[in-house]
Amino acid sequence: MIGMAVGALAALALPLTGTASSWAADTPLPSPAGKASEPTQAQWHKVDALSRSHHALGVFDGDAEPVLALPKGTSAAERAKIEGELPAGTNITVKTSQFTQPTMDKIRDVVTARKWNREAITHSVSVMYDAEKDKLLVQTDAPLASLKALTDAYPGTIETRNARVEPVIDTRFGDNAPFNGGASTITETGGSCTAGFGVKPESGTSARAMITAAHCNTAVGQNVWNRRLDNSAGAWMGSVYQRDRDADVEMLAPGGAAGPFPYNFELWGGGTATSGTDLFVRGDTVASTGTKVCVSGSMTYNHCGHPISSTAFTVCYPGSTCIKNGRGFLFDRGGTNFPYYNNGKFTIPGDSGAPVYVPDSTNSAAWIVGINSGIAYDCCGHPQHMIGVKWRSTAYSVNWELLTDTDH
Repeated sequence: MIGMAVGALAALALPLTGTASSWAADTPLPSPAGKASEPTQAQWHKVDALSRSHHALGVFDGDAEPVLALPKGTSAAERAKIEGELPAGTNITVKTSQFTQPTMDKIRDVVTARKWNREAITHSVSVMYDAEKDKLLVQTDAPLASLKALTDAYPGTIETRNARVEPVIDTRFGDNAPFNGGASTITETGGSCTAGFGVKPESGTSARAMITAAHCNTAVGQNVWNRRLDNSAGAWMGSVYQRDRDADVEMLAPGGAAGPFPYNFELWGGGTATSGTDLFVRGDTVASTGTKVCVSGSMTYNHCGHPISSTAFTVCYPGSTCIKNGRGFLFDRGGTNFPYYNNGKFTIPGDSGAPVYVPDSTNSAAWIVGINSGIAYDCCGHPQHMIGVKWRSTAYSVNWELLTDTDH
């Protein structure tokens, strides 16, 4: 084990699993190049009213900017009129679809009736409109070959993809796609950790990933599942896509490559195993000395009031995982017992990867500081500080950014 000074005490630092790039300064992240600004609420209301008045199919997410989809048969003159009525600066693309609303509704009804194959009723299926491709995306855990009758009946209108959809049991131990940060995880080796928070590339593509601690796994490609309360594996959350063992950070994504897999912009909260409380991620903030943070782990659940005591911490755990170049921060026990404030919780093994955040004044939204990584003990084995990894600096090194409540 590694001896180091923590305050005035010789300490041992250990990661918190159950069973890299250089660090950048704590300055605000720049806006991704070429990314359009988000329309205001008033502009969205105007766009929505415009969409309804022209009987559009709706306004949908696109890879770079929103798409207002008009039904098949819309004249060029009407399309030009709509384009001219869009609020200035909203960067919304207007497209004419191959679908009318009745046609789209009919195909959706046929898909979800699940009569296109004898065994279809035993599988989950979902349908959503992809405005970029102007197709209906059908996702199912049924064999894709079983959808041949369906795709033959509606040629050129359907794209199929393997995915499983299950009803959501609203706790961190029964999570399903889209997965929240703070969900309990279990790895191929049986280790228990905690999901951190959803991220996306700065390039503005539809790719998504989930941050957690690198020491939770041992190699790229290892699979991770949601851990149920009985320690069995639940829904598959993805596999390790990218690791930085010099920052104790890794990303989970489907099939070993970042794609449009459903990770959410929410965090599990609540102080018990059965709590279904969640928070929106609003953005990120710097790790500042004295700031009181919350951590939401799968073993100690959500607890708050932990003051940050160091903002440039470096450590190497036993083995090959480190937090180098001052990329770590320390946060302390804290508490509510005036004047000592030392009756709070410490994180324990299984809380690794958990989101560390500052709540807003309503306790309904979170500003991400980083992820939970380990514990620093004194010479006698008493926990002294919790160890985190700063997200802002990691974001600079991996060129990813947070999923927030604006990413609907």
